[in-house]
Amino acid sequence: MSRTLHVEAWDMRSAFRVVLVLLSLVFGPWASVCASAAEAAKGVVRVGLLDPIDGTYAREGREVDSGFRYYLATHDDALGGFHVELRTADEGDSAGSALASAHELVEQDAVDAIVGLVTSKDALGVADYLDALKKPIVITSAGADDLTQVARTSFLRVSDASSQDTMPLGDYACRRLGKRNAAIVAVDSPFGTESAGGFARTYTEAGCRIVQETYVGDDPDWNAVAAKIDRHADLVFVSFSSASAPRFLEAYRASGPKTTIVGTGLITDELVLGEERDTALGAITALHYAATLSNPENEAFRVGYEALGGHPVSHLVENGYVAAAAISAALEKLPAGPIKGDALAASLRAVTLHAPRGELHFDPTGQVVDSVYIRRVRQVGGRYRNDVIATYPNVTQFWHYDPERYRALPSYAKLKGTWVHQ
Repeated sequence: MSRTLHVEAWDMRSAFRVVLVLLSLVFGPWASVCASAAEAAKGVVRVGLLDPIDGTYAREGREVDSGFRYYLATHDDALGGFHVELRTADEGDSAGSALASAHELVEQDAVDAIVGLVTSKDALGVADYLDALKKPIVITSAGADDLTQVARTSFLRVSDASSQDTMPLGDYACRRLGKRNAAIVAVDSPFGTESAGGFARTYTEAGCRIVQETYVGDDPDWNAVAAKIDRHADLVFVSFSSASAPRFLEAYRASGPKTTIVGTGLITDELVLGEERDTALGAITALHYAATLSNPENEAFRVGYEALGGHPVSHLVENGYVAAAAISAALEKLPAGPIKGDALAASLRAVTLHAPRGELHFDPTGQVVDSVYIRRVRQVGGRYRNDVIATYPNVTQFWHYDPERYRALPSYAKLKGTWVHQ
């Protein structure tokens, strides 16, 4: 069930004024974050936020939602000169519930664009419906490679595809770390197989070897999983959700080996890093964002958000913020008046941004092209954080491969279980 919300989350008005004063003292001109006044608006844009409100991934949904709302709070509730009206709907825990909510947002609430979707199964479940209507959708988390590797015209994804972050990681682990043998342990889902596949492809092509593959359900016996990992491996590649990662890391560290851990950025995300603490120390991950990035956009974003939100910024918050920034940049190119879906979708794909994560743009399918950061967990001043140790700029969803040749390769689902023999 969706519900109409004008943007007044967190009682932002008074809090935001305090934050602006703080930012002006710290960052000077970078604190000028308000857009033109609402009275100069070109009209109204209705945006539907489609994220989990309840259930397994509700926390992730709140992070994305708060990032989007933070952008609005710092830009006078406007996107590209249009005043914003928000509608929210629950993604739920199934593709069916996500599709029902998408229908409601489009057919009852008449939204001009949809933002969100945390899980790949839900995003795939609404993909064809929204594309047929030419209703723009900005995906903020769901990573399924197929979302942007098939012919769709209305999609934009500001988060990386499942294998996009891990292909640079495979290259780094083999060539830079010099770890020659890797074990894989991942969740048995499209995200798990695709992220593991991206790592395995570039790792083996660099001349290293996969010695074990293990894929598990959402709630296994973590001690048993840890005990079965090959102790002869030089490193362990890990791909789990941020909810499962602390339990795996605790079990693996308790099992004794000092093997290097590498993995997707989710395993040491700021959502759970404070809980993981010493079990995450030294873990090396790959992601398109790091809270520790030193650039003016990220410094202002991180300090402002944490002062207002009261908790550490995560990559999901940044994803929501970037989604709003992309829509704003796209709407700036459109005339005043009613918004046409195909015009907004085309304008979205032409967007380039200087975001907190750094420079980004979108490929012809609507998939973000940005830097991938290799991060190592360290403890500094009593706080655990992901410090950037290497940067791969301008990473596409196809890595260094020709897109058509890449699409013709066997899917990662078909390659699952074969990497040991490559």
